[in-house]
Amino acid sequence: MIYYFTGSGNSLYIAREIAKGLGQDVESILKYQSAKGDVKDKVNGFVFPTYMSDLPWIVKLCLLNMNFNKDAYYFLIMSSNRADSGISKDNIDKALNNSGASLNYFSDIKMPGNCIVSSKLQNAERLKAAPETINKIISDIKNKVTNYSSKHIKTGENYVNSSHFYTPKTSKIDDYLTNFQITKACDGCGTCALVCPVGNIRIIDKKAIHFKKCCACYSCLHWCPKHATRINISGIGDRFQYHNPNVTLKDIVASRKK
Repeated sequence: MIYYFTGSGNSLYIAREIAKGLGQDVESILKYQSAKGDVKDKVNGFVFPTYMSDLPWIVKLCLLNMNFNKDAYYFLIMSSNRADSGISKDNIDKALNNSGASLNYFSDIKMPGNCIVSSKLQNAERLKAAPETINKIISDIKNKVTNYSSKHIKTGENYVNSSHFYTPKTSKIDDYLTNFQITKACDGCGTCALVCPVGNIRIIDKKAIHFKKCCACYSCLHWCPKHATRINISGIGDRFQYHNPNVTLKDIVASRKK
């Protein structure tokens, strides 16, 4: 099984392509947001976007609800703007270590970002290059390549809230999670609420209202049919929308159902 979390659709696209090459199925990890689950397959993968050089906090929360087969082969594929996913691999290994399992293989794919701005030309080039990287990953997994050595460290008390957004590493922590601007273009259609993976958005008096449980996926920004949601931060406040051309709004909404 391949477990994924996606905001713009990149990770779902990658997960589907790898699953196709391996003859596996994909499943949204959000299923384990509030429910326990056992992972029994012999080969299991994870495909996630990189948020501030780490796993999204909602992914960490889900991982804590999963019991892993300690005798299985595990791989992690991260999609990121810079093909640098920082401590993501170490943090998923910690979750696996809780069950006596460990990470075997890791790879990072450069894709259009959901927050950091890249040009439309850069995005097109990344999308064009992705299949070659994905095919290499599929080959590695089929051959059970191991390129990661477990540190055999389990998750600690601060595993979820050690995310960049919850630590004093930045003076603008709240800005990235709460400082949304809803423009006059908003007509209360509810798309943003449907694609929010953590139920952080409600439609009140035909306007989208954001609360304080954001996971920084910015699906609300990228999938709004009116482009009415903006992040009110210099440099990214007026960024254009992006979602993977191989993924539909219907796919994203389906991935949010528990």
